[in-house]
Amino acid sequence: MDIAQQMELLTRGTEHVYSPEELADRLGEAGKQGRQLRIKLGLDPTAPALLGWNQIAFMAMIIAYSAWRIYAGLTGPGPYGAQIANEPALAPMLAPIAKLHATLTVIIYGTLIAAAILFQGLTARYYFSRRRRLLEYLQQTPKWILDIQRTTARH
Repeated sequence: MDIAQQMELLTRGTEHVYSPEELADRLGEAGKQGRQLRIKLGLDPTAPALLGWNQIAFMAMIIAYSAWRIYAGLTGPGPYGAQIANEPALAPMLAPIAKLHATLTVIIYGTLIAAAILFQGLTARYYFSRRRRLLEYLQQTPKWILDIQRTTARH
């Protein structure tokens, strides 16, 4: 892709390009060096939604892991199954400990599920609510202030 095509692609949908000549020079230098040009987008109204969905995905992974550990802890032989199988005489002594282990597994991973729903869920809600505020900010803030913020964000 030549520099003109790259310029058209990069500036499509943008409100203003501060220095098209500088962008063209940087594209040319990057092409000569065989590297990609990094461009910072500034205030992206879609970023809060992306962060919110990341929190929901993280919450789902935590819940799935915890549910699996609870299931494995309740249906599996437990950490003392091998000792009880090898020495049946130990069963009366280890059975209460095995039950305690199963109870603690449910408590610990159940608490982890509740904490994930609370913290990841509230964080996702916070991020989803930021999109509206960011759009309001972009609409209400004078253009010259946004220009200064975008210019200084590159450094």
